Amino acid sequence: MGPTHRRHSRSSIPGPLQGDGQNVASILELVHHLIYEEEEEERAHTQGLAVGEQAHMALLGHSLAAYISVLPRDRVRSISTRVLSDCTLWLCRLFR
Repeated sequence: MGPTHRRHSRSSIPGPLQGDGQNVASILELVHHLIYEEEEEERAHTQGLAVGEQAHMALLGHSLAAYISVLPRDRVRSISTRVLSDCTLWLCRLFR
C-alpha cells in the first residue's frame, strides 16, 4: 500500500469525536455512507438485507476499531482515556 493510497483512505475518515456525542442513528448513517460510497452503482442492482440493531452495533464496533487502528499512538491513548473516563462516569451514575 503506497503513500498515495494511504492519504486517499485517510481523507474519508471523519474528524475527531465531539464532546457532547451523537445519536446512534446518525453515527450508523455516517458509517453506512463511508462503507458503501464506492459501491453505489452495485447497490442499485442488489437489495440489502434487513439488519437488526445488534448487527448495526457490531458494524459500528468493527468500524471504530478499524478507524482507531490507523491513528497515531498518542491519539489512541487520548481516546482510550476518554472512553475509560466516560464508562466510569456512566457506571457511577447507573449505580448511585
